[in-house]
Amino acid sequence: MTQMTVKPPLIVALLRHTDLRPEVDRLSGHVSRDDRSAGANPAELAALETALRIADAWDGRVLAVTAGPVTAEATLREARAVGASVLRVPWPSRGAADEDAWIADLADDGRSLAEVLVAAIRTVGEPDLVLCGDRSADRGTGAIPAYVAHELGAAQALGLVSVSVEGAGLRAQRRLDGGRREVLRVPRPAVCSVEAAGLRLRRASLKAELEARRTAVPIASPPSIVTPAAVQVGRPASHRPRPRLVPPPAGSDPRERLLEAHRRAGHQERADRARSDARGGGRRRPAELAGRAGLHPDTAVMSDLLARARSPELSGRPMVLIPVGSTEQHGPHLPLGMDTVIAEAVARRAADLIREVGVDVLIAPALAYGSSGEHQHFAGTVSIGQEALQHLLVELVRSAGSWAGRCVFVNGHGGNVPAVVAAVRQLRYEGHDVGWAACAATPERDGAAIDSHAGRIETSLALILVPDDVRLERAEPGALEPLPALLSRMRVGGVAAVSPNGVLGDPSGASAQEGLRLVSGMVAAFVSSVLMWAPDGQGRLGDERSGVVG
Repeated sequence: MTQMTVKPPLIVALLRHTDLRPEVDRLSGHVSRDDRSAGANPAELAALETALRIADAWDGRVLAVTAGPVTAEATLREARAVGASVLRVPWPSRGAADEDAWIADLADDGRSLAEVLVAAIRTVGEPDLVLCGDRSADRGTGAIPAYVAHELGAAQALGLVSVSVEGAGLRAQRRLDGGRREVLRVPRPAVCSVEAAGLRLRRASLKAELEARRTAVPIASPPSIVTPAAVQVGRPASHRPRPRLVPPPAGSDPRERLLEAHRRAGHQERADRARSDARGGGRRRPAELAGRAGLHPDTAVMSDLLARARSPELSGRPMVLIPVGSTEQHGPHLPLGMDTVIAEAVARRAADLIREVGVDVLIAPALAYGSSGEHQHFAGTVSIGQEALQHLLVELVRSAGSWAGRCVFVNGHGGNVPAVVAAVRQLRYEGHDVGWAACAATPERDGAAIDSHAGRIETSLALILVPDDVRLERAEPGALEPLPALLSRMRVGGVAAVSPNGVLGDPSGASAQEGLRLVSGMVAAFVSSVLMWAPDGQGRLGDERSGVVG
């Protein structure tokens, strides 16, 4: 009797090789690219890591495929070093004069690209599973994986945040609106796109890295490669959302009718608050700017918070942002928790932006106590000191590291910096993927006085973040000397030795408009530094600014 040979399952990772940091001239629209910054984005690397894990469970083999020029082989060599076979599809150039020809797969006909990729894969074998990253040039519409699934006659599952083996098939989770998750059972064969979701590609050994560099990358020779027709892009038009029909409210009281219409439009919390204020005879101070910017604590998306999550929902090793603040005096006009408020606001808005690029992010409960010994002479200050804060941060990441991916401290208080640096250094020495960034502000003050604590900067931030807690009628200038001139006396007698009211600067001229501009800049700088992820020797993420408000 002839014994049949069963081929191991073939799992394919489709990798996109692109410039991760292109520069665009805002005036001409010209795009400048650099091969040194090209490679696979985090979602593509997560797809490769998922393929390797599934191959381990199924005793299968992994094939990494990309379409592009010779420079694309750098991505494939990285895949080879971690144990995958590789194959490059030589995507046709439209002429040497076209500098963008090598990324034709991003802008041209996706179906032609899918046909070529499938033809190349079939020169190796019929795939049981195809994985790719969910981030794409067309904002995640899933065109390429959909075309690949059509060519293979396979099932399709898009936007997955976690994938695990369940017998001969897969069990996957997909993110839905409102913090919910959808569980899918995916049969074979299938094409799946995955989000980065905190999943990182495994490290290759030095020997494997060197071997991958020495060995030539195979080039596919599918039956035919048809040059795709370029996509015709029309004139841009403004987005007009489809109107939502809401039945008219009942009742005769105009105010109640207005509140009922507000509730039906999805603003139940604000309507209830307005009704409660009216019945109590009072009226809250307006915070329209904060509401529109999504920065006011009342508008927080609670599903982003770790404290409101359920344990079974936490899969895929998400990134965790940890706001670190303080409870300390902020002059006679600002609340004690100002540093914590700033850190939470930056973390909350940054999480929304980071999530848009395919990274699963959670916000941990803020640490409201820090190292604030310099403010100890003022009532209300609660400080735990440098040593206790350092130990707290270290133990927090050690614990979270068992289920979370990257951890980032969002520091809102300058006095915390020595403890944060010491903690991050220790954690990185232990092998944890951790960094920190400061909530820094560098406004253009046109020669205004130095503003280090509870002055114009923090007062403007308070007016946009917690306007109801600001007492502008009590605001007054404090010490106006440059901070370096005050440090020697502050080291001996604290802030009280240089400023009886606890203010270092002048709150005059503060406004909610300036606060909105400041916090937007802080969020943009934080997001950029996190996505770049280049910690320096102190574990600080790349941000050229050195100041810290608070």
